Amino acid sequence: MVLIMVTSMFPPEKGVEVMKKYNEIQPKFPLPSSIKLKKVGLRWVRGGLKAVAIYDVEKETLADALSFVYRYELEFAGIEGYSNEIETLLTAEEMPPM
Repeated sequence: MVLIMVTSMFPPEKGVEVMKKYNEIQPKFPLPSSIKLKKVGLRWVRGGLKAVAIYDVEKETLADALSFVYRYELEFAGIEGYSNEIETLLTAEEMPPM
């Protein structure tokens, strides 16, 4: 398994706009069966809000999963002050021995 972690940041005054966009694009971007959403968290940080989503994907479907996540996140690009970082992580089981 590989994890995809998406960390998004946005100003607090854009929270309503982010949620509106989120609700708007859900029908357009149903989660493929090869991607499992594990956790979503939100917290206040200096200068705004930070949201973290973690997806679980099989290594064989990583390219398709990343393509989905990038297209999904691109929908938020028009919101002023919104930024994100998309990372791939190995699970503890996938890590080489130390």
